[in-house]
Amino acid sequence: MPDKVSLKEEIWRLRHIANRLKFFSLLIIITLIACMLLSVWILISYPAYTLYIFRFVPTALSFFGIVLLFIFDSIRKSGMVLYDEISDELEWGFRTGNTVKRDVPGKRVQTAIRVAMRQFLQATDLPIVPGSAGQGIYFALFISLTIANMIIVTQIRVY
Repeated sequence: MPDKVSLKEEIWRLRHIANRLKFFSLLIIITLIACMLLSVWILISYPAYTLYIFRFVPTALSFFGIVLLFIFDSIRKSGMVLYDEISDELEWGFRTGNTVKRDVPGKRVQTAIRVAMRQFLQATDLPIVPGSAGQGIYFALFISLTIANMIIVTQIRVY
């Protein structure tokens, strides 16, 4: 049977990591939207209402978004290690020899633990583009926006 005190602490850590992942995924989507809107605004306003230094803000936001993606991935990986260890610990409590006890009364995993584990798995997905390809798509969008912003900045002439 798993140690209830350490398991409780590990579930709390998993919830904390899930909350951090949610926070960073929100930051990533806000950064992406801000970068896109600023890029469009700079393109539309042309040189008339845009200070020259302000034209580099979308590029800086793109780089910031890429950094956020790396932080998100690092937190996700550490959370997955913890998730796997909790899963193994819970499964160990049900094993006897080489067989797994399936219908043992009083041995079911608590609902709160199962919910915390599912919430963590849901937090590992980025908004709008869930799944394992989500981070790659966001990375490609940030790189594309960086290139587009560099082209926009070099094409706009200051009069």
